[in-house]
Amino acid sequence: MVEIHRYRLNLIFVSCLLAFGLLFINQPAISGTLSQDIEIDHDGNIRTFDYYLPDKLAHRAPLVFLLHGQGGSADTIFGTDPERSHFPFKVMMEIADRIGFIICAPDGVPVGNDRRGWNDCRDIDSNPDTDDVDFIDKLISWFSGNFKIDRQRIYAAGISNGGHMSLRLAVELGDKIAAVGAVCAAMPDPSKSKCPEPNDEVGVLYMVGTIDPVLPFEGGDMAFRRGKVLSNADSVLKWVEHNNTIVTPHVYEFPDINFTDGGGGSHPVTSSTVTRSTFSQGQKGAAVVNYVVNEGSHSSPSIKEQYDDEGQYQTVYGRQNNDIEMAEELWRFFAIQTLNRKLKAYDLTLLKTMWWDVYPDFASQTYP
Repeated sequence: MVEIHRYRLNLIFVSCLLAFGLLFINQPAISGTLSQDIEIDHDGNIRTFDYYLPDKLAHRAPLVFLLHGQGGSADTIFGTDPERSHFPFKVMMEIADRIGFIICAPDGVPVGNDRRGWNDCRDIDSNPDTDDVDFIDKLISWFSGNFKIDRQRIYAAGISNGGHMSLRLAVELGDKIAAVGAVCAAMPDPSKSKCPEPNDEVGVLYMVGTIDPVLPFEGGDMAFRRGKVLSNADSVLKWVEHNNTIVTPHVYEFPDINFTDGGGGSHPVTSSTVTRSTFSQGQKGAAVVNYVVNEGSHSSPSIKEQYDDEGQYQTVYGRQNNDIEMAEELWRFFAIQTLNRKLKAYDLTLLKTMWWDVYPDFASQTYP
């Protein structure tokens, strides 16, 4: 009876705050401050990173790392690269303005052809040999020393090489990272991996295309000799088993709002659609969510930041899905994932997310 009474009080508290917060949903985003090219010493080398602070920072702010793909930089994350015109990860800044979290976009290290990259789990020569897990760990310490960080809410997400690096952080830094988002990425084939098995339960989100010309959806050798990976299904299964989630997911089909956003490259232009499978009720609340972009390519889905229809990227790598906003889906998942504890009914970060948008339907099985 005590637990039921406490639960009802929590629901009343949530409802009151939600009603109050609805008054502010349509308020314009607050412009924060972007600090660029911050230098930090790591293993005797000068590394750089950019970070974004919203004007209204949460009392204890979540920290989100966003990792660029090979050949990218922090500029491609925050939309300051003059050679590019559309930046799907930039949308995360709008969300940070609403919720009050910090975004950090570190720079990878140039290797070979001077294209910046990350030392993820794939055992390949085209990745740098830097200890990037330790680098991210040092950045966590830097932010913790300079700001009031919510150590229960540290996240990492990235695309391609950055997505693979996010998965390495889940494997090797799971005692500090609550959840990761891997866009256009998969777990490495064990025979070609230099990472150990994961120790900690970590929330994991995948977002992959079925006709990605770089990352084979069914597993195998990647293009450009970029390593060998597990299939999307086996990558998901690895974390479903590790986190001990339910095995039958909740499946949701997103509305198809763009009918020419699929195929491309060597495939005829068609419509792409997005299917989300949610594996909840994991140990310590760690869930696994899999976004499959049917007829999708090697790109970040976005509605607000759409690639040029005739641009070189879509011509070579395939068309970008425009049915979902990648950044929003990442944050909806992060909002229900915390380190080493399950969500409370009065979790302020979750409440702010509820105010901003409809309560995430895939959260219901892990809440309260």
